[in-house]
Amino acid sequence: MANFWSSKRNKVLVVVLGALLLVAASLFGIYLSNVSRVLPGTSVGTLDVSGMNREQLESALQQASEKTLTVTVGDANVEATPQETGVSIDIQGTADEVFSPNTSIFQLLGGMFGSRVVDPIVDVDEVTVDSFASTLPIADADIAADASISFDGNRFVVSGSKAGRAIDADSLKTALAESARNLWDSPVKAMTADQQPRVTTDIAETAAATANNWIVPEVIIDDGEGTSGSPDAATKATWVTFDKETLTPSLDREAIKKWVDEFGDQTDIDPVPGYRNVDENGQVVATVHGPESGWVVSNADAITDAITQGLSNGNPVYATFDYVEQEGKWEDRPADPATKDLAYRAAADEKWIDLNLTTNTVTAYEGAKVVGGPFYMVPGAPETPTITGEFNIYLKYDVQTMRGENADGTPYVTEDVPWVSYFSGGYGFHGAPWRSSFGWSGPGGSHGCINMPVDEAKFIYDWADMGTKVISRY
Repeated sequence: MANFWSSKRNKVLVVVLGALLLVAASLFGIYLSNVSRVLPGTSVGTLDVSGMNREQLESALQQASEKTLTVTVGDANVEATPQETGVSIDIQGTADEVFSPNTSIFQLLGGMFGSRVVDPIVDVDEVTVDSFASTLPIADADIAADASISFDGNRFVVSGSKAGRAIDADSLKTALAESARNLWDSPVKAMTADQQPRVTTDIAETAAATANNWIVPEVIIDDGEGTSGSPDAATKATWVTFDKETLTPSLDREAIKKWVDEFGDQTDIDPVPGYRNVDENGQVVATVHGPESGWVVSNADAITDAITQGLSNGNPVYATFDYVEQEGKWEDRPADPATKDLAYRAAADEKWIDLNLTTNTVTAYEGAKVVGGPFYMVPGAPETPTITGEFNIYLKYDVQTMRGENADGTPYVTEDVPWVSYFSGGYGFHGAPWRSSFGWSGPGGSHGCINMPVDEAKFIYDWADMGTKVISRY
């Protein structure tokens, strides 16, 4: 060992090795101190980013992306954000590119000397750029226009097309991308180009002629009993749609079906439920009225198809609704216990009328509560007695001329009879202004109706609903 160190040559070798180790250590120290920062002399576009860590770099790029840029169109200037234009900087991708030399010690050390300009990575959303281009101002006289079709109340008419100028979207994308690479510090100028209409006048006139041929033929739908419906031209015009891009016309089956359904609903007869009042044991103690069947259109789809096909061929369409019966259902409801000893077991708050032919009175009830009367009245004479039983109010007139026969067969006519409420055939309650007294029965009575003072007959007329129960009894 002593001989080794005594050799001059060996001493020199040790010094050189030590120096190399010192240089390596220094270079590694430089690498460690710069690996997380942007190399000196680096810029992104026009932005000096030397020495920034990744967070600082991304923040600087984000701030640049939030600038408001000005787009020039002729003499007009439009301000917008990069996001609104559809062109943006890929901040993550650009940051990765800036830090790419830092991935190895040799690239980093090599990049410590000199300068480097990184172009931002630019993303272009074609749809958003095209949409932005369509918002840029062009003189109205220079704008190209497609032909269009409208309805004037009688027929479809055409507004002609014209050639013009439009923003050149491709050149706009190039200008925006270039500005983005300069971090939006360079101006953006939008250019215009000649533009031909996509839909010409000839195309529109052909489409309008086809549509007019569809709305001319007559369409008549009836219910088989004298009620019919026929759409006018304006209604049929709503059944025609035109493709937004090509103006190709078509018949909208759903719109036709909507009209058929709405007219069919007008002719339908809805089923009416029957109501029964039951006691606490579920036993029926009163019947308000029975259920009534309804009738509902059953061939609306077939008629819709017939209209669609007929009009598309330019032919008139005549059709009749078919109906299917729908049975009314019974609905049970609890009787008011307080009506147990009354002439009728009404439900709570149910309107009904007690027509008492013994006391010659009319009493209006809601459940067990008297809300009108007892009102004195005059019933039918012995030869034309008032009927007894359970009935329902079914027809009302505020004033009516009554005609009929006396007991001996001779006719009678009574004009201007007020506040008439019929409950069975020609039997009903009405005002009798020709009488001076009420509350009696016998000879001199009515033809069968219930004669009442005018104000009290009006009460029954106003208060009683259609279907209100009437109990006529002794």
